[in-house]
Amino acid sequence: GEEPDNTRERVMRAVLVVLRRHGYAGLSIKRIADEAGLEKASIYHHYSDKDDLLFSFLEFVLGLFEREIIQQPGRKPEDQLRELIDRATLGAERASTARNPERAGTVTEAFMIVRSQAIHDRQYRDRITEVDEQLREHLADLTRAAMDDQRQDNADHVATSLQTMMAGAFFQRTTAVDPNLDPARRDAHAYLDRHLGAED
Repeated sequence: GEEPDNTRERVMRAVLVVLRRHGYAGLSIKRIADEAGLEKASIYHHYSDKDDLLFSFLEFVLGLFEREIIQQPGRKPEDQLRELIDRATLGAERASTARNPERAGTVTEAFMIVRSQAIHDRQYRDRITEVDEQLREHLADLTRAAMDDQRQDNADHVATSLQTMMAGAFFQRTTAVDPNLDPARRDAHAYLDRHLGAED
């Protein structure tokens, strides 16, 4: 038989496709099984019910999100901050250094879909809150590393403000039709310039 990890990966990627095609309301075990090329029984062998499957999918998407968005080793902290601003406002497809722009765009869309479940599901909300805090800490670490010593006490404040700007751009870009986010992008970069001392 197929290795369990391979089956789970196929199922997770099938959930991603079905969500993009049919939305959350159209998600069913049958559609997931058909997309993965599996029997429904194979899915129930790994997941007790649809809720179990969807929470596993949340973890899968958060893992992809972390790899695509947070982990960028070997790049200057300031460059990473500017890249994150561009991804939030332009999308991964147009940001300059996305390793796999199409997949990064898909991950962003999937993250938005699963994030919406946090509105009425405490388990999702708790997990999303952890990820938000992880991202904020990552932004603070990058900001601190990019600042001169005299400004570093302000890094947490700057990170929180940047995260809020990026979240607003992210939500508009993924839920509105062709929003013009260029002013927001310019303002976010200018805000970063100001706090990194780029204009001194």
